[in-house]
Amino acid sequence: MFVEFMDGGAMVDFVYFYLRKIPENVIAYILKQMLMGLHSLHSRRQLHRDLKSDNVLMSLNGDVKIADFGFAIQLTKEILNRKSLVGTPAWMAP
Repeated sequence: MFVEFMDGGAMVDFVYFYLRKIPENVIAYILKQMLMGLHSLHSRRQLHRDLKSDNVLMSLNGDVKIADFGFAIQLTKEILNRKSLVGTPAWMAP
């Protein structure tokens, strides 16, 4: 297996670098790319379960990728949902 090098680093670094000065169109682009990635996962009945800025990687040419699938799961006909609670507590929904 190969891992693609994302030379822009994690989105958390991008956010801290620009500290509240990220143009709205850039935020919209990043969110659109993330939603497209999540749509692709969900269409295969896969769930990430630990989505946060540390797990979103960016390249200098504008690629956005979701990373760290350590908590990811595959839903099947036999297992339609999960009752387990995993993820980063500070990023979890209340």
